[in-house]
Amino acid sequence: MPNYKNILKSVKHIADNAREKNIAHLYAATPEEGKIQVEQHTMVNFGSCSYLGLEYNESLKKGAKKAIDNYGTQFSASRAYVSCELYHELEQNLEEMTNCKVVVAPTTTLGHISTIPVVVGNNDVVILDHQVHASVQTAVQLLKARGIKIEMIRHNNMEMLENRIIKLKAEYSNIWYMADGIYSMYGDCADMKQLTKLMNKYSTFNLYIDDAHGTSCYGKNGVGYVLSQVSMHKQMIVAISLNKAFASGGGAILFSDSTRADLVRSCGGPMITSGPMQPASLGAAIAASKIHLSNQINKFQEDLEQNIKYTNLIIEKLQLPIIAVNESPIFFIGISVPKLGYEMVSRMKNSGFYMNIGIFPAVPIKNTGIRFTITRLHTFQQISSMLNIFAKHYFQVLNEENYPIQKIYKAFKLKNPYETDLDAKVRDLLESTELNIEHYNSVSEIDKIEWDEMFKNEGAFNHDTLLAYEKTFNSKPFIKNNWEFDYVVIRDNNNKIVLSTFLTTSIQKDDIFSISEVSEVVELERKKNPYYLTSKVISVGCDLSIGNQIFIERTNPLWKSALSLFLEKVEELKTKRKADKVMLRGFKDNDEIQRIIEEKGYFSMEIPENNIIEPNWVNENEFLDNFNKKRRYYYRTQIKIENENFIAKVVKPKSEQDVKHYYEMYLSVWRKNRDLNTFALPYELFKNLYTHKDWQFVELFSKTNLKESCGVLINHMSDESCSPLILGMDYKNITKGNLYKFVLDQILQMSYPKNIKSVYLGITNAKGKRKIGAVQKKTVAYFQVSDHFNDNVIETYNQQVNKINA
Repeated sequence: MPNYKNILKSVKHIADNAREKNIAHLYAATPEEGKIQVEQHTMVNFGSCSYLGLEYNESLKKGAKKAIDNYGTQFSASRAYVSCELYHELEQNLEEMTNCKVVVAPTTTLGHISTIPVVVGNNDVVILDHQVHASVQTAVQLLKARGIKIEMIRHNNMEMLENRIIKLKAEYSNIWYMADGIYSMYGDCADMKQLTKLMNKYSTFNLYIDDAHGTSCYGKNGVGYVLSQVSMHKQMIVAISLNKAFASGGGAILFSDSTRADLVRSCGGPMITSGPMQPASLGAAIAASKIHLSNQINKFQEDLEQNIKYTNLIIEKLQLPIIAVNESPIFFIGISVPKLGYEMVSRMKNSGFYMNIGIFPAVPIKNTGIRFTITRLHTFQQISSMLNIFAKHYFQVLNEENYPIQKIYKAFKLKNPYETDLDAKVRDLLESTELNIEHYNSVSEIDKIEWDEMFKNEGAFNHDTLLAYEKTFNSKPFIKNNWEFDYVVIRDNNNKIVLSTFLTTSIQKDDIFSISEVSEVVELERKKNPYYLTSKVISVGCDLSIGNQIFIERTNPLWKSALSLFLEKVEELKTKRKADKVMLRGFKDNDEIQRIIEEKGYFSMEIPENNIIEPNWVNENEFLDNFNKKRRYYYRTQIKIENENFIAKVVKPKSEQDVKHYYEMYLSVWRKNRDLNTFALPYELFKNLYTHKDWQFVELFSKTNLKESCGVLINHMSDESCSPLILGMDYKNITKGNLYKFVLDQILQMSYPKNIKSVYLGITNAKGKRKIGAVQKKTVAYFQVSDHFNDNVIETYNQQVNKINA
């Protein structure tokens, strides 16, 4: 839903929170094996990826020192011309170790960038696993400039993968699937047996797999997880890391034959232009490779394996919700919302144990957890002590925050050993507060005067209009036209409303806020599947409501409790409606509100700004007094002049035939407008609105043809607000002038005599609306997404379009 720029802002906001809580962007000293020191505070290190603890091995340290003595601190030359001879020795050792052809790179990331653009041909297609490491995705972006097709499938979904292979194999020379051997966040593994079957079955199917976290820990000579499961395949390329359990520096790419290896060595960009590994790293890596070629590696692997097994046993005993039970050294305990994650990391830090928070964008915001790693250096006592203290803090934090563990199992879609109804959770909250919550499925159950008083100066969602929406969208046969309504009213014990709003659950396009070029590409796919990249979203308000759509009585001392109770109710409704996403919007900008919502597991994002006119004039002259000379000139020569080409008439449609004509004109505009990509409104809405007292139909005519309208403007009118929500045009009847600019002037004319306080112009064409006096008001929405797959696919389209535009 949100665009890339807004995602960056949200990620920066989360990073700032972690930094302020002193759990990220830290600097550490290492006073002794397996421990780190941060700000004079010594902790057992459960955040290291050096799984075999070789960084302290004397042979590696001696190898690094000897290399510096012989070659200095650097050997600065392009490898295309000359390499330090240590490179040759390291590659020979790695080839003996893996029985593959090897190209060493300064980092695994640069290895990806050297390899992927070279081995993937112009008529190939790339399929990314949804959770493949960001370094692989970075290298894949380089392919888009060549127009190479990039797709994404759900994580480890072999059935989906084979379906795509079958679909694509006739059209493309090669199909590349890119994945991780061991995934860095949850520690789960690729299905190597099934992937090998697919390579054997389809001769054009190739596998590029990043085994950075498996290197050294598994297999004979520490070949890694991938090659411990299957033999090297002629259609497979494996990337390994020398930076993690290998405990030196750099990365390496493994090939089944010398043809591809030589091609990458000769043509891979960073192999030619990037600086090389430095002598100290090469010396340490050579020493590490000798350990891998000796029997020592077996003992190191066995020690790590025992620690992993012991950790799994303690976690099971303590009944902690581990997300993926496996034999990797990476563990992830779910905690669901960021606030609890921050608190857990802080408490463990204070208890003498360093570990990481796993948070958006690495995982969905509601899938926040605590990620820790186990190394060979940890003792059983350290592991047991850490996990027992972890469990103590974990259940204390949940209890203090009144956060049931059932919600964690639900957030991660795990089997729930504590089955409990979320509705019961809301009832429990009510018993301990001075608030009462009311839930309705129709606004008809709410007092009309009370509702309209709360939202009297807002957009098109007064009591009578909501009844029209319900009539239009409730229980409809087409999924895209079916909305489910929920109304929430929270009162204190004096029956005063503290919070009130309405929500709709509907199918929405995931590219709703994307740039129009992205939506155009996605719409091509929707011709085959109309619900491609769509999600079921429960949202405050609806597609037709604008303004502050949630009422909070900030003078009431219970307003924060009411907001928390409302968020609990949304969780219940999300489950009941089986929604994929939650979007909370319509809040007045407030830092305290933002903090409360984010701590409940939402990330905030700026969505397109609302364009609002707040008239302080009673006629056109007063309106123009607000503008400078340049703006007045623009209005008269670009906007007002269109009155020479068009006229407008407020009408009541005489027949259903008129309504059908209006609807066809609306569809003409809808088909051309992808700036806000939504499903078309149904014809039934027009039928329900044209007799409605709060809705005004304005027919637009070209002065060259006064018999047949060339457009229609449909406004929601209340005592204090105007919302021009629907515009239709019959383009064939517009032979002269700019009808859209004429419409902007008509909107201004409507505000003069009616004492309108707010004219809601929507979120598109901010530049044009600003020229007629609209103010752009910052709009913040809060999102909770169960699965980022669709949004990640949208982002691949976005990057592809940006490359083309560049």
